Amino acid sequence: MSTIAVDVGGTHTDLYGWLSDEQKAVHGKVPTTSDDPTVGVMNALGSVDVDLSTVDTFMHGSTIATNAVIEGEYAVTPLITTKGFRDLIEIGRYHREELYNPYQSKPDPLTDRSHRYTVTERIDDSGEVTEPLDEQAVRDLADELQHNDVKSVAVGFVNSYANPEHEQRVKEILTETVDDLYVALSSELSRKLGSIARFNSTIMNAALEPIMADYLDELDGKLVDDGFSGSFYVIRSDGGVAGTAQTKRRAESTILSGPAAGVRGSQAIGEAVGQSDVIGMDIGGTSTDVSLVEDGEPLVTTEYEVKFDIPLVKPMLDVTTIGSGGGSIAWIDDGGSLRVGPQSAGADPGPVCYDMGGTEPTITDAHLILGRLDPDTYLGGTQTLNEEAAHDSIAELAGKLEMDVLEAAEGILEIANENMAAAVRETTIERGQDPRDYSLVGFGGCGPMHAGEVARSLDVSSVIIPSASGVLSAVGGTVMDIQYNDDKTFYTPVEAVDPSELESEFQDLEREILARFSEGGATPEEISFERTAEMRYVGQTYEVDVPVTDESLDAGTIERLVEKFHEQHEQEYGISSDQFPVTFVNLRVAGSKQTVDHGFRNAEMSGGHDDSSGTRDVYFNGEWQETSIYYRAGLEPGMNLDGPSIVEDDHSTITLNPGMNASVDEHENIIISSSN
Repeated sequence: MSTIAVDVGGTHTDLYGWLSDEQKAVHGKVPTTSDDPTVGVMNALGSVDVDLSTVDTFMHGSTIATNAVIEGEYAVTPLITTKGFRDLIEIGRYHREELYNPYQSKPDPLTDRSHRYTVTERIDDSGEVTEPLDEQAVRDLADELQHNDVKSVAVGFVNSYANPEHEQRVKEILTETVDDLYVALSSELSRKLGSIARFNSTIMNAALEPIMADYLDELDGKLVDDGFSGSFYVIRSDGGVAGTAQTKRRAESTILSGPAAGVRGSQAIGEAVGQSDVIGMDIGGTSTDVSLVEDGEPLVTTEYEVKFDIPLVKPMLDVTTIGSGGGSIAWIDDGGSLRVGPQSAGADPGPVCYDMGGTEPTITDAHLILGRLDPDTYLGGTQTLNEEAAHDSIAELAGKLEMDVLEAAEGILEIANENMAAAVRETTIERGQDPRDYSLVGFGGCGPMHAGEVARSLDVSSVIIPSASGVLSAVGGTVMDIQYNDDKTFYTPVEAVDPSELESEFQDLEREILARFSEGGATPEEISFERTAEMRYVGQTYEVDVPVTDESLDAGTIERLVEKFHEQHEQEYGISSDQFPVTFVNLRVAGSKQTVDHGFRNAEMSGGHDDSSGTRDVYFNGEWQETSIYYRAGLEPGMNLDGPSIVEDDHSTITLNPGMNASVDEHENIIISSSN
């Protein structure tokens, strides 16, 4: 089966594919076309000259939803909610982002107050109707929406997780009255208690549906026009993929589409080299995405925040993202200190050295004038860099700092490395994990240039630079399964849990997931399930995920789950207690269907260079040092490299600082170690 995956990033669009008929891998990296990302996708496909009629599966990771959320570029999306709860999403959860900052302000809610409507209705937490729905008020709202030409609306009632009757009736009235209206119901997205996250998720679903629908329809049309007739899947935030029809109805599930593919790529690399615990560090043009794979499985969060105190309710891979990438801009703050990011030059205009109109110095410009990038061989020689322009931009910054130009450039990289290391600490230490117990996988266009130094600052002993490091997110896309999640509230103290009732609740969730798979023609025999219980001590406001692995549930199962809960709580928070009662809060099931062969395949990263190597002067630790230069295509398994060295390939550059050494493994990965 031939599979191609394309990942649209902020600066570049990456492609990786396995062509089964030819038994070879293909790969490509082209500039992202921010005005119309479908153009970049088709350019990436054109760069590898593949006959799309021979491709069985197309996997797509995209930043379309991510960018829409970050930049607020989506249409006004009304929210219809229960009377008395109009301001709930604005009030939030009374969290403070900075505990001791009296001047902080909360981000704006996803929908402003003038577009939040209320209707009379009430259902209690047991699902009983205590006040009927005011249907006339809904019809009046429908007339207003029709008059304002609204195309999508979110509906979220307070206890609809317990009984969706009123939400469903509102949808019936709206779709009967308003032309071409998409209605997102909170009860269809999640049946968990906690209205704020559920309402936010519903607004995101309604806001992103028209954006994703238009984008996917346009891209699908272009693929078909070029001969593609296979299966088109979109990468989801939970680490799986779904068909385009399902994705349009669950557009909010693609907010972490691109980073999710990178997590799966890190997981695949860990499996290939026999490392079950890895830290994935994906550094692209605009951001650094850090993820954790523990015991072979990526971490999942059930409360991802699109902005501070704006949580979503659906499970997503736990990814820490900071604004630090190759295009991150170096600047001076009001106190006269050098800062790097989070502002980025992005794909347009890009770093100054790209000669596309950029004027502010970036991380890439610093690498260039320090000799770590070759202006003539960047990205396999497909792009020439303007070293003089990069030098002049950093010289202007250095003058304001009263520093030498090279000192300023090295300072830019040191600050960037520390920002990236801080993101790794947040992902590991703040979750009760020791980064020294993990291997660091450095990938993305800039990841291999920073991974060694970041690992050194964290005292991580092993760094893996994959053979397809520059396009690893696309590699991850080729080994992802179709996956759907569902959840529901099961707020019951452990001593009151009937194992048969618990089994029945899990089976209900599995039946609903099977129904979604059946839409795509899958049979029950093809689906595997994973069950999770979200548990907490009574009185807490956060839950701990506890895997439910017993095939049949009985009283012994409940006892084992409580023991696992205590262990997991102590690991994550450093404490556990048998003095406080434990309760179930939510149940979650993930169903998956394998779509492709998961076997790891070498990327055969050959480029337009011969296998020779040489030297050039590169600036390290305050001085120019003679540095070995290698082309990655010329490296063979078993080779050893000593720093300072630079390894170049078509999609990324690998930096070995002085004191570091590396070896090439059987999969053509470069394994870096260092002496502090």
